Amino acid sequence: EKICTFFQPIVSLKTGEIFAYEALVRGIHDNSTTLIAPCDLFRKAELETISIEFDRLCRKKALESFKQFHSESSSMLFMNINTSVISPENPERPHINVITNQMGFKPQKIGLELIESRAFSSTELIDFVAHYREAGFLIVIDDFGCEHSNIDRLIQIHPDVIKVDRSIITNIESDTYRQSILKSIHSLAQMTGALCLAEG
Repeated sequence: EKICTFFQPIVSLKTGEIFAYEALVRGIHDNSTTLIAPCDLFRKAELETISIEFDRLCRKKALESFKQFHSESSSMLFMNINTSVISPENPERPHINVITNQMGFKPQKIGLELIESRAFSSTELIDFVAHYREAGFLIVIDDFGCEHSNIDRLIQIHPDVIKVDRSIITNIESDTYRQSILKSIHSLAQMTGALCLAEG
């Protein structure tokens, strides 16, 4: 369990206030303060066939860390969900409900970020989203515009929040093409009742 959690603030452009934090996981090398990048951690977990266990550990650590200052903050917590581990054998439905409840968090204060990895099947993903939306969790599509976070996934899950991938945001101030793409995504979000977030 030698991992730690950092919290990246999500800021409202209208008010300038932090309304949520995204939990970011990092590993810690033995006998060192050197951090291990998340892509290396998840790649190793996949090689060792413990992706599900590691995904759950990350959520547990995020909730434990967030609990320390949650009493002084009304902000939400956004947690990443590895969509590749959602399958008939491991639906992940009981786990998130149980651990969130154990930590004393209401589902309405938690956003589940579906990352850009390929899902086991669209049916399982849709069932997962339906279950947690009904339970009161916010559904977030992460890294929209990257890999499997595309229009197909948007249609499947009807997200409450669309997080626009950093590749679209980078250098947008000087790139009219990127600006046009972002305007289109923002219009789509407005028409579907979703909130639009810009990464980075």
